[in-house]
Formats: sequence, structure tokens, C-alpha cells
Amino acid sequence: MAFSQLDFIFIFLPVFLLVHCILPKQYRGLWMTIASLGFYVCGTIAHPEFILILVLSLFVNYFAGRGLAKNGKGKKAIFALAVLYNVAWLVVFKYLGFITTNLNELAGLKLSVPELVLPLGISFYTFQSISYLADVYKGKTEGAASILDMAVFILMFPKLTSGPIARYPELKRSIDAAPEPSLAGVNRGFLTFTLGLGMKVLLADRIGAIWTGAYNIGFDSISTPHAWLSMIAYAMQLYFDFAGYSMMAIGIGEMIGIKLPDNFDDPYLSKSVSEFWRRWHITLGAWFRDYIYIPLGGNREGLPRTILNLFVVWLLTGLWHGASWSFVIWGLYLFFFIAIERLFLKKLLDKIPFLAHIYTIVVIVFSWLIFAVGDISQIPVYVMRLFGAVSAEANIFAGDYLTYGTQTYILMGVGLIFCTGLPFKAFRKYREKPWMSIIMLAIFWYAVYNLYMSAGDPFMYFNF
Repeated sequence: MAFSQLDFIFIFLPVFLLVHCILPKQYRGLWMTIASLGFYVCGTIAHPEFILILVLSLFVNYFAGRGLAKNGKGKKAIFALAVLYNVAWLVVFKYLGFITTNLNELAGLKLSVPELVLPLGISFYTFQSISYLADVYKGKTEGAASILDMAVFILMFPKLTSGPIARYPELKRSIDAAPEPSLAGVNRGFLTFTLGLGMKVLLADRIGAIWTGAYNIGFDSISTPHAWLSMIAYAMQLYFDFAGYSMMAIGIGEMIGIKLPDNFDDPYLSKSVSEFWRRWHITLGAWFRDYIYIPLGGNREGLPRTILNLFVVWLLTGLWHGASWSFVIWGLYLFFFIAIERLFLKKLLDKIPFLAHIYTIVVIVFSWLIFAVGDISQIPVYVMRLFGAVSAEANIFAGDYLTYGTQTYILMGVGLIFCTGLPFKAFRKYREKPWMSIIMLAIFWYAVYNLYMSAGDPFMYFNF
């Protein structure tokens, strides 16, 4: 089940909110757990083993956390085994096929390559579990006092399948301090949810048709203007899709008085690649910083060690997004620019903000090309089209970009405005005004109409 499905919007969410508001506070955690399990079952009904893995993860991490909280002998062993348990599921479902394929190619083996379906949300709830274990191990939190507290943290449906990646102490404090349900709180969350829904349905899904068109035509057969248009469209689609999801999740949290962490901060306004990744998928970047980069030594042990630590972080970041060499290349591509910024480039960029913006946009948009194409062999083909080179076999319709451009130029223009962050600033400033509610209501019903007519596209980050 996805937030942009009509069943979720008109059945699941209203029923959840109604019961949540009726129940006394001491039973709301249990209701959240039941509702979240129902939400997950709806999305994984064809794979009941995914539900078992999720429930096992809940119990294993809860009891491991209790063992770590006692601070006795064997604490380090408990932590290591519990982390290994979490990582093992990721390796089996996400990386085993990739590892086996490469072993066959490199060592001349003939091992059977497993074709496993990735459990929904496993990358996100695994990282949350590891952060919980690390925080308990380091004494930053006492850990969950009951299995129900742990269930709410792990299973909470607004963040279960695609984040934001929450931390136990902050989320527990927010849950404990949550006010009694109110119409004003539900309305406030509904406005945030609607803005995210509009970004997903009215911008991401429709702008994404440009990239889909280029992909279906074949990169060899698109014109140079169409190649540039499609690459920019994909950069917008990915942003509005994932930022829209995060905003919808935050909006659901606001409806019940719980604050989920922000995940985006106008990233396309950044003046360096390193700044961009502090403002894009903020909770993932913070996770790698706090649980990989800093434990490796961060920037405390000299420049060579800092560069090595960054290399490890970005190699893992690439692999987190997907088990293929294209994602490894994507992560190392970003590492290269972040490393040269750390070495010397950042000082130059700070002196010329305008050029810094241009540099960042170009580097990031090209990074999404690696992200989007998938097949490494097709990346050079696409780059050739960007710069006018064409193979002898290509059959290019020179006016193809006009077909897509005239259909979507208004959407692209709106997308560019949203990339400036101005609509979000206006929303935050005027969200309490009655006219803002009217605008959001119009966006809501227009998005619903589009969902009814087209059923909508799945969220892109469900693949990770």
C-alpha cells in the first residue's frame, strides 16, 4: 500500500485517524502497531515471508537492546551479533545475487544466482534498528522499556517503507509529548500531506513521463535536446517523488501530534555537492555520518584518513541504493567531487556563489543519469546523445523534444519554481491562513482526480 493510493487516502487513513482519536492515550501505541502491521501486510500480501522477517527483526532487536541496556559482560558480543543479524538479511535479499554473479564472472564459477524479491522497506527498518542498537550500546538511550515501545518505533507505518529514518530517543520523546488529537492538528497535518501528494502526483508522475519516453524510445534514437530535457526531467521527478513521500509521512505524523524528522531542505539551492548531500535525504546522510563516518575517525585523523573515510561512506551509500555496479559508480562519482571539494575546490566555490550553484546542479544532474540508466553500457550512449554524437544505426526524429516539451513546459516551469524553495517558504508562512486551506483542498481533489484517472506510479524509493 502506498500513500498515493485511493484506498489508503479514503479508507485506511481515515479509519486509522478515527480510532486513534477515540482511543485513550495508553492504547494508541497498540493501535499504531496493529495498523502498521495491517499497512505492511497490504503491501506484501504476496510475500508472507516478508512479514515474518519484519516481526523477527522487531523481537531480535528488542531483546538485543535489553541485553545491551544491562551493561554487563558480553555487551560487545551482543552488539556485534545483533548488527550482524540485521546486515545478514540485507546481504541475502539485496546483495547475494550481485555477489554470486560477480564471483561467477571473476572466478569462473558456476554458482546458481538467486533471484530474490527485496522485502519492502528492509533497507529503512534495518538502518533504524542498527541506529537503535548503537545508541543503546553507547549509552545514548536506555532503550525500549517494552516490546510495544519497540514495535511503535520499528513499525510506525508513516516511515516504515521509505523513511524518514528516525532515531529512537527523538521519536520516543515526540510520542510521549504528543498532544491530544484535535481538529486543528489533523488539519495542519492534512495540509502538509496534501502538499506532498501534489508533488508526487501532479509533478513527479507527470514530469517523469519525459524520462519514460526517452527510455522507451531507446537512448540511441533520441535527439540531443530530448536527451537534455529528459535528464533534467528525471532529476525533478526523483526529487518531487521522494520529497513528496517524505512530506506525506511528516503530514501523517502531524495529524497525530508526532514529529518525524525532516528529510529535504531545498537541496537544489546548494552551492557544493557536499552541501547538497546534507540537504537531500537528510536522515540517510546523518545515519552514515553518525554510524559509519564518525566511528571510522571522521576528519579527526588527518586529511588522508578523512578522504579514506569518505571513500568508505560513499561506496556504502552507493551500495545501499542498489546492488549493481552502476550504483557503485554513482557513489564513487559523488565521492570524487566531495573529496576534491574537501581538498581545495570548496574554498574557490565559496568565493563565486553563482558559479557554485551552476557547478552543483551540473554535477548532481549528471549523477542522476548514472542513477537512472542502470545499465552501465548505456551510460556512454546517453552521454553521446547529450553532446550530439550519434551512431550509424540510430534513427532519430529531430523534433521529438518538441512533442514532449510542448506537453510539459508548464509542468517543467512549475517544477523549476518548486526547486527554488519559494513555494515551501510561502506554505510555511501562510499555512494558517484560510485561503491556504482552500488552495490545498483544490490541490488535493485535483490530485485525487488524477489518481482516479491514471492509478498513479509507485514511489521510486520503494525499490531501495
